[in-house]
Order: sequence, then structure tokens, then C-alpha cells
Amino acid sequence: MAPDRKIFLCFGRAICFLALSVLSAQTPPETPKPEEKEAPAQDPLNRLSPQSSIISFLEACRSGNFERAARSLNLDRLPRGQRLNDGPRLAQQLGRLLDRDAEFDVAALSKDSRGDLSDGLPEDRERVGSWEVNGKTLELQLERRNRRAGLAVWTFSSDSVDLIPQLVQMTSDSTIERYIPTSLVAWNVAGTPVWRWIALALLIMVVVAMSRKLSHLAIFLLRPLAGTLGRKIDGLVGQSGYVATRASQAGDQTRSDGITDQCHHNRDSACCALRRKRRRRAFHDNHVGHGLGQIGNSL
Repeated sequence: MAPDRKIFLCFGRAICFLALSVLSAQTPPETPKPEEKEAPAQDPLNRLSPQSSIISFLEACRSGNFERAARSLNLDRLPRGQRLNDGPRLAQQLGRLLDRDAEFDVAALSKDSRGDLSDGLPEDRERVGSWEVNGKTLELQLERRNRRAGLAVWTFSSDSVDLIPQLVQMTSDSTIERYIPTSLVAWNVAGTPVWRWIALALLIMVVVAMSRKLSHLAIFLLRPLAGTLGRKIDGLVGQSGYVATRASQAGDQTRSDGITDQCHHNRDSACCALRRKRRRRAFHDNHVGHGLGQIGNSL
């Protein structure tokens, strides 16, 4: 290769190296992208804090969606086959219990997802309300449960769920419900406790039985009066029949008299006509005899 060509190639390489160096110096260094933080897990039932869990539960109860409200109860102690039936029923009873309690205030519950750490309860517990029953204090509590990674929800604890039928019975407005078996109060048929259906059936049976007894008694007491009244009615009917018979007889006599009078009238008319005819004949005979006598005398 010629010396001039080698010098040209070296010179070109040097220029390219310098250009690349200048361009690399002007390009800003790439800044590392910040790591994207994962969004906190969300609960569709909004059970992330004690207050939001109770609000969501009461809203579901007031709208009649007790299946949704039952998801705020820890039903682990119930057999799987009973959860679909007992869960909504217990949720309905608990909703009524909280709505009737004048001292319950949902605003007093903690809005923190960790709950109230100063209430003296374990960190995963939150007090909802307390009731005095037979000298004992019964509490309803929420418990924080991990549903999946990164999501902890507040639901009514299993031991609180067990207290619902007893609390409903002891706080009922009906005095009867406080002294009958809890199962008869807890179980509902068409929204009505079972004991009321049983009481209604017994009342109907008593009314039917009493109505039979009362009907027999009424018949026994009213039989003499009915006999007396019947005799009076028979007497009145007899009198009215006699009057009607006499009136009929009088009418028949009147018609008979009329017919007799008519007959007499017709007979008298015939007799008068016969007498007139006889008088005319006698008058004619007298005149004819008188005339014949005169003629005989003249002869």
C-alpha cells in the first residue's frame, strides 16, 4: 500500500474517534426509573377498618342483602352446609340488634386499619358493643383476619357470632321471648319467629274448641226462648190463617148472595111478565064477551 494512502486512513480513523467522543460527551446519562409501588389491596366489601366494616354491614342489612352482610361474619364454626342458610339469618338478627341499641354509635369505632390500639384488647380485636345479661357482660367484637397476601379485613369474631341468638332473645321487646327456648326465637319463617307461628296455631285450635263449647251453651240457653217464640209464631200464623179463611168464606157468601139476588130478580121479572100477559088476555076476553053480549041483546 502507498504511504499516502496509509496516512489518509489513519487520519480518517482519528477524525471518527474524535466525533464519537464528542457525541458521547453530549448525550445525558440515562436516569434509572423509580420502582413502581404496588397498589394496596382493596376489599370489595370495604372491611379494611372497624368502622368501614360495620358501615358496610349495616348498609347491606338495611337494603335486605343479608347474603352480602353474612360475609362480615366469621362462620368458621358452622358446618359448610349450614353457612348458606344460617349466615343470612344471623346477619339479619345482628343488624336488628345493632339498630335497636340506642347506645351503639358506629362513629365511635376506629377508622384505622390497625384498629384502636388503646382499648386494652389484642391488636387484632375491636370492641363493637357490650350488653348486661343476667349479671354478665357480653361483648360483640371484630377480629382482623388475613384473607390473602397483603389484605386484612375486619369481621365479627366467631365467638361473637355464637352470642347473636342469646343477645337477640335477651334484648327483645317481647317479654315472652325472654323466657322461651332460644331456638324458637332465633329461627324465622317468612320473617316471623317460629314461636309466633306455633302460638298462632295454638290460638286457632283454642278458638275452634271454644266456639264448639260456646255453640252448645248458646243452644242450651236459647232453646226455651226458641220454643216460646215458636209457639207465638204458630199462634200468629194460626190467627192469620183463620182470618184469611173467614175472609174467603165471607167473599164466597157475598158472591152466593149476589147470585141468589140475581136469580130472584130474574124470577120476579118473569112472573111480572106472565101476570101482565094474563091481565092482557083477561082484558081482551072481557071486551070480546061484552061486545058479543051487546050484539045478542040487540038481536
